[in-house]
Amino acid sequence: MCSSDLAPSEAPVLLFLGCSYTAGVGVEGNEAFVSIAQRLLGSKVRVVNAGMPGIGPNTVLRQLERSDRYLGGLPARIPVGVYTFFPDHIARVAGLGSWSIDDAASIVPDYRLEGAQLRYRGSIGARLVPRFLARKFSPAFVKKIAYYAGIYDHFRRVRRPQYYSDEELALTLAVVKKMRSEFKEKFGGELVLNLWPAHPLHEQLERIGFFSRLRAEFPVTLQYPNPADLRFFPNDRHPDREAHARMGAFLARELRSEEHTSELQSRLHLVCRLL
Repeated sequence: MCSSDLAPSEAPVLLFLGCSYTAGVGVEGNEAFVSIAQRLLGSKVRVVNAGMPGIGPNTVLRQLERSDRYLGGLPARIPVGVYTFFPDHIARVAGLGSWSIDDAASIVPDYRLEGAQLRYRGSIGARLVPRFLARKFSPAFVKKIAYYAGIYDHFRRVRRPQYYSDEELALTLAVVKKMRSEFKEKFGGELVLNLWPAHPLHEQLERIGFFSRLRAEFPVTLQYPNPADLRFFPNDRHPDREAHARMGAFLARELRSEEHTSELQSRLHLVCRLL
């Protein structure tokens, strides 16, 4: 967790949550979009980057539920948080991502829907690999080989009408909804959704209505308007320096915009109220 030194310690905190995109994997610390947003927002707000590679909203939810353990050192009140979401996070919630089938699975939180209730069930690793199967040729080991060989991805893209099942989408929405309410309960502020639009599955998820339902869970959703601008490093699915620069400038501009006040209906003290 990184905190900017551009603002005094007593300044209101703007907390960024998310995965390697938020953490700035692939670029220098001062080139990440969170750092760029801090410089453009100025010194009246203190930006804290809690992004971690490989995580999804399930891990962020668990961090918020156990904030005393995982998010120590933060003030009791945080007016605004920003969570950056992209389609791979659905796989991570469902236990389908690469981080959910390797050694990191032991620390990936496992949430399940039981009726209308979201339940924490321990780690995804424990679900995939019961102790009596935790040996070289366990089901998780076979699944891991299939994943990295591209077989699993090919099956989902070619053999299914939509990449993610309705159950996986419903679970993700439930986790995201609880994540937002947990942020509000812990810090008394509001969580803003930042949709990263440059992804092969973005159009499909928009078409089937998933993003409409996701946006409905947040009082404010931000989305960069020109996905083609957000390019990735060659042979890597991490945003390049120019993509970070564009996203940082976009977020700083939107977070300061007074146009959001009518949408918030006085429920959200956005960063523009602090500047």
